[in-house]
Amino acid sequence: MCCWSCLWDCIYATRGFWLKLYVPSLLADLGLTIYIIYQLYVLEVFACCIDNKTSYLNHECAYSNIGGASNVGVNEYGFCYRKDNLNVNCAGNLTSCAASIGANMTELCSPSVLETVARTSVDWLIGILVVKAVGVMFCIFLEIKASCIDKTDAGSEEAEKSKNCCRQHSRKCFIGLSVLLIRIFFLVCGTIITFIALWLLTYANNVTFSSCRTLSSGLKTECQDVESSCTNGNSENYYNVVYKNLNLIGPYWADVATSVLSAIIWIARISIMRYYVNKTRLIEV
Repeated sequence: MCCWSCLWDCIYATRGFWLKLYVPSLLADLGLTIYIIYQLYVLEVFACCIDNKTSYLNHECAYSNIGGASNVGVNEYGFCYRKDNLNVNCAGNLTSCAASIGANMTELCSPSVLETVARTSVDWLIGILVVKAVGVMFCIFLEIKASCIDKTDAGSEEAEKSKNCCRQHSRKCFIGLSVLLIRIFFLVCGTIITFIALWLLTYANNVTFSSCRTLSSGLKTECQDVESSCTNGNSENYYNVVYKNLNLIGPYWADVATSVLSAIIWIARISIMRYYVNKTRLIEV
């Protein structure tokens, strides 16, 4: 027990080091996130239609098997084609199947609709990353405010809020606890959401699927009818979305690493300070 206590003492004594590491990790995370947002903004992206229900096409033209972004082209009818095998007809039976339920694939695969599908698929990802960037800036602001304006130990203040605010019923305490929960969301949930979103981009060599929800209300209903009757469904409809010049592998993993590092350091810091709030009464309550 004594050795465990000594370990906590050593960790607490070096908390300044963790603080010094925490802020640079936030700054690196912010810089990489902004860089990725810019790369997505200038990204060349397009969409095309496929028949993903016919058994052989499901293996030849689906987003996970078509051969990557460099292998996808779009014909004059808006359907994908494989550059390495022009004999594969990715349109399959989709047009005739859609016609049998009163849908028009010429409209659903028109240039304007495909442009909407493609850009919306990028915009939602940019939106997530913008929210994350704002969250990281919020965390940086809290650190600057604590050290430069309030002249306090940010870790001690957070530990006090997380431990005692539930026992108090003041407006100040409620605001402090809300700020703490927002920070937890940005550090932990933001990292997880970003990881999932960017993983989706790189999973199939920069080719992924889209959803009928990206279309306007009228076309959305028609799109969903075709999806339910003429595709395999499960959100993998007949749109392949291709991120042609996506080159985020290095920055992506670096951003994930800095996000995870920031979250781990912050959680460790607040855990250490909570221990001392409870054991040594460093903070007056």
